[in-house]
Amino acid sequence: MNFKQVIGAAGLSLLAAIAAPGHAAASSSASLSGFSYKLIDLDPDDGITAGLTMSFPDYFISAAAYRDNSGVPSPEQVINNPGTAHVTSGGGSATASFDGTTAKSLTTNGHMPLVASTSIVSWYFTLTPNTTVVFSGLGAIHADRAGGVSANAASQLYATYVGPNAPYDTTIYDGVNTLDGLNLSKQLSLTLTSGGYALDGQVGILTSSDIQGGSIAAVPEPSTYALFIGGLAALACARRRKRQA
Repeated sequence: MNFKQVIGAAGLSLLAAIAAPGHAAASSSASLSGFSYKLIDLDPDDGITAGLTMSFPDYFISAAAYRDNSGVPSPEQVINNPGTAHVTSGGGSATASFDGTTAKSLTTNGHMPLVASTSIVSWYFTLTPNTTVVFSGLGAIHADRAGGVSANAASQLYATYVGPNAPYDTTIYDGVNTLDGLNLSKQLSLTLTSGGYALDGQVGILTSSDIQGGSIAAVPEPSTYALFIGGLAALACARRRKRQA
């Protein structure tokens, strides 16, 4: 299964069934800017300089319109490098971008049942022993549900890793989405700490926005968002491992 299939299936299930087309000037957007990290040396006398290596960047920048609830977009543009993906259809549009520092998603509605944009950028990381890293970034969302359409947006930081005593990947995340409000910004933060051994994992940023026509669909539970982000993180980790094999 690839990113395109996961976004198509997860996006449709996350946002509930697609309703009839709308005509109002609704819009939604999400951004994550200022992504950075800070290192804390927990044992300055261990002879190891605190450090973080980030490599193998993976980009999924997608803009899509859906004509029905099949989960198959038409049209769709996907790029796997920094840049901008954009589609227009039925008077609506979707734009997703990453310029090297900021991820953005923007959608406006027209006559399509669903328009959606997603920007995901992830890196493989190695954290030196006895070190804490704090990842941070500013997440912002906006949704205008004019005309009773469903406009949704999310901005997320996430990380997945395998701890020294954990047999499975652990995923943590921090974010803001339209379950919290329609016009919000939040300083996002993730903290990871290694023990006596280096810590390996995947860290990523995600923005998504979408608009469904018709009446506002049932709002998904927060656990659904968590499952969605966790699935993306696990998929990114699997892709990284396949690349290393």
